[in-house]
Amino acid sequence: MKTTSEKNADIQILRAIAILLVIAQHIRSRLPTPQAYHEIFDHVTFWPGVDIFFAISGFLICKTFFRDMQTSQTKTSAIKSFWIRRVARLLPAVVFWGVTSIAISFYTSSYPNTNPSLVAKSALTGILGVSNIYWASCVQFALECGSADYNAVTWSLSLEWQLYALSTLLFVATGFRKGIIILAAISIIMSFLPSPSFSFPWVFRPQAFVIGALIFLIGTEKSKALNPSANIALLFTGLLICLLSPINIPQPFTVPAISVGAGLCLYSTLGGSSIPPLIGGFFSWIGERSYSIYLCHLPMILFSREILNTLSLTAPSNINFFIGIVIATALIAFMSEASYKFIELPFQRKLSNRRPEINLATQQTTTPQL
Repeated sequence: MKTTSEKNADIQILRAIAILLVIAQHIRSRLPTPQAYHEIFDHVTFWPGVDIFFAISGFLICKTFFRDMQTSQTKTSAIKSFWIRRVARLLPAVVFWGVTSIAISFYTSSYPNTNPSLVAKSALTGILGVSNIYWASCVQFALECGSADYNAVTWSLSLEWQLYALSTLLFVATGFRKGIIILAAISIIMSFLPSPSFSFPWVFRPQAFVIGALIFLIGTEKSKALNPSANIALLFTGLLICLLSPINIPQPFTVPAISVGAGLCLYSTLGGSSIPPLIGGFFSWIGERSYSIYLCHLPMILFSREILNTLSLTAPSNINFFIGIVIATALIAFMSEASYKFIELPFQRKLSNRRPEINLATQQTTTPQL
């Protein structure tokens, strides 16, 4: 397999699009939302931004672990190298924002179902990588778990870690091609299970991740052959499928349809330079910080809501909503930058000093010989 150091700006931009979709979903009702914004959700929903992240992860994790298998002396050392980097890359920010969510829960006393002890419990499940199991159990068994709005976003990170574990074990045991085929078979079976929000099939959904893995298996040369206009058209098609499927595709095919849309979005970016630089500069900044933004955006939205409550600006209206968005945007931008600069980057630099070639967002891949 050949790699180059050419930066793939489009994947960073896709990360930015995904996190903006997630935020657009989560500001609803948490800020003083006017009726016009609520009505948007009669036609589209934005939570499939998470599935776009899953597709990106499936592709990039397969690529980096394939490299580890090629460069490590033993399979054990490949797994060890992979997991040391994953834990060092992801866990520090999860710990920080888990602790921060607990602190914020003491301040946001006006928010319903706020219980700092329960927020601490859910933060711990995120740190341990079982948040998806925890929150599905809370919903399905009507457990007393408090508000999910402080740190329940960690459910998707827990799912990713679980998929990393399953994937790496399969790849070591069977090889990449057979391992991805097994993952695809599991995804097909799960695609026939109804998956309403926070059901167990919903929080264990592997489909978009596996589509990303399949794209890795196929390779990127065909995507590179598409011209920029074709890639942008493919990106918009994928986004439309993602946004429209929750409203228009019945169970159990909602998640599979979203996953196909997420796969199209990913495939459109693999050429690496289809999106105009004027747009890409701003979106690249967001994409680089998308992990910290994902972890911090809900606590910052709740913090913004408490500020509005103090100012008696919580009545749903256009002006209060706008003020809330301005405050939340400023807090998210500042805190995600701090998280990226002082938590993410130091660990990335340590890893770069150990293995200079590590840069998941900038590598390109040709069709692998698996």
